Amino acid sequence: MAQNSRNSMKQWPIHKTCVAVILFLVLASCRENNPRNKSARVNGDSDSQVTFEEREFSTYENCSFELTFRDSILFDTPSELPIGYLSMVSQDASNNFVVGGLGQHVLVFDSLGSFLWSAGQFGGGPGEYSSNYVFDTDPNGTLYIVDNVTRRIHQYADSKEYVRSAALPHKSSIRNISAFGENHIFLLNEDYRLRDLQPYSILRFSLAEERFITWGKIDAISILQTFLQGGGVSIDPNRKKIYYGYMGDYLIHSATFDGTHIGVLNSKPKYFVKAEKDLLLEYFDQDPSEFPQSVNGYSIGVSWVIALEVSSTGFIFQQILKKLDEDPVEMYLEVWDADGRKVTSQVETPDELLHVDTNTLYFRIDLEEENDRYGVAKYTSSLICES
Repeated sequence: MAQNSRNSMKQWPIHKTCVAVILFLVLASCRENNPRNKSARVNGDSDSQVTFEEREFSTYENCSFELTFRDSILFDTPSELPIGYLSMVSQDASNNFVVGGLGQHVLVFDSLGSFLWSAGQFGGGPGEYSSNYVFDTDPNGTLYIVDNVTRRIHQYADSKEYVRSAALPHKSSIRNISAFGENHIFLLNEDYRLRDLQPYSILRFSLAEERFITWGKIDAISILQTFLQGGGVSIDPNRKKIYYGYMGDYLIHSATFDGTHIGVLNSKPKYFVKAEKDLLLEYFDQDPSEFPQSVNGYSIGVSWVIALEVSSTGFIFQQILKKLDEDPVEMYLEVWDADGRKVTSQVETPDELLHVDTNTLYFRIDLEEENDRYGVAKYTSSLICES
């Protein structure tokens, strides 16, 4: 799939204009040269409250975002620890890949895909977890695994050596995790049965103090709308910001580490329809008159967010899956910069986005013809700007 997508990525002409290719490490220079740039008003440092002005996202209108295929990395999985479905990927301090998915162990591979070790194992003892889990690595390479059956969080140094565990609140159900050290583990809880915590709470957990902090929440929604995607939370470690949102309505919230709400980067698409047969709201970014054939007055298309990632340079990547009528499934990126300005939209992607590292994006590879071998397709992101 990665090879086919490489040929379909848009190639931008450079022979008619003076073109500067700007990687995400130096994207700020592109923004400053644009006369229509409308920056956010910022009061104080990155830990202070920020007020976003209403504005049109036209900052990057003379720039074109591009994904360039670099490599395919297939994971050499041992036969006794098969990968059933690859849904989570992170990297530790040694740039090893930490991968996992529902029903399988958390496995660690080197940068070329060679198997290194399994982080813990299934079970109920110290450092052991069930098949229903989520995980993340912090900037130091420490691995945190949240077991949603035993409701415990496990810590592993260098994604290998078990350190300790701590209990989570009863009946919590953690959909997503993003870690910045043991005192700043941000969890998205989606259990509607909790009485003392709001549905879709963002919780900050301190492993050192072994306590939860109710940090923020996403507006309560019906549990009938949650079975596809719960939500996402991701950290910008350099600016000490959190980005989070319910994955069904496109909204991306930003906040400081202490829970001060900064603002919303985007807005819902103007038009939407309610598909009662699926018991969820489905949002679209075109006029309803352009919808394909409908069933009982409702569009048969679906569109929802499947990934939210933040690079170390502060760029926010939101991946959207769209399926309209009999058309093939489409997956594309919406990108914002660290100041909340929209960089681009409708960027075609080869598969589900699993991980972002600086300006490198990793997408899932599923090679069914090779006995369900899994891996990642490595792409670099850049802007091509007309001078």
